[in-house]
Amino acid sequence: MGARDEFLDQVRVLVPDHLPRALGDAKVSYYPTTNYVKLEYREFPRSHYEVLLRRDRDEIGFHFEGIREHNLARLEFVSGRVTALSAQLGQQVVAVPWGDNWARLAIELPAGQWSITAPSEYANLMARFVEHTYPLLRDAFAATAHRRTRRSVVDAKMVSVRDPRAHAMLDDQIDRIRRYLSGRADRPADEVLCEWVQFCYTFHLYGEAVELFDLIDPAAVHAWPYARAKRLAQVCRLHARR
Repeated sequence: MGARDEFLDQVRVLVPDHLPRALGDAKVSYYPTTNYVKLEYREFPRSHYEVLLRRDRDEIGFHFEGIREHNLARLEFVSGRVTALSAQLGQQVVAVPWGDNWARLAIELPAGQWSITAPSEYANLMARFVEHTYPLLRDAFAATAHRRTRRSVVDAKMVSVRDPRAHAMLDDQIDRIRRYLSGRADRPADEVLCEWVQFCYTFHLYGEAVELFDLIDPAAVHAWPYARAKRLAQVCRLHARR
């Protein structure tokens, strides 16, 4: 077993003891002659954390390796937090596309800095990286999953719009929302505002969704609909900036 293999195998052994226990068990794997240790959480399908040793640099990061559209949407979701993550971790964090289809959120380190204490240091840094990025990634995956499941809903609704009565109902709902936002209608309940955020997200009214979410009083609505509206509004905010 070469120096790189020994180093990565030690990281594999050490990293589980450093990981936040509240997140549950991660599947940690390393195969001899490869150049990475992989950490997989079931919440992140087709994506994973890695300690990766390249020729020109080492990397502790998260790899988005699913469908291209979802990878890039999740990358966009997390990109706005790179500065904050860098400050929290005391390391420069990058969020960049990777090839044509994948993306990564990572700390890059000088290559080959493998002292006797380095496996423990890498394991500890990976654990801190997981601790600080896991909640953000969970939200990114939730927002994208919601969009994915909504696609069939959008298609069904668009088909139903061919019915003049359905078309009139949709127009009426949009008009009601816009009248409220322009100050020409009374304020609805906060639960209704949460529902309107979802409606606007579904029909690509991203600017309206963001405006509506900013008007919701978190103390006046149950936690779950507010959290859902918040996730959708974050995605809408990204689309509205394009």
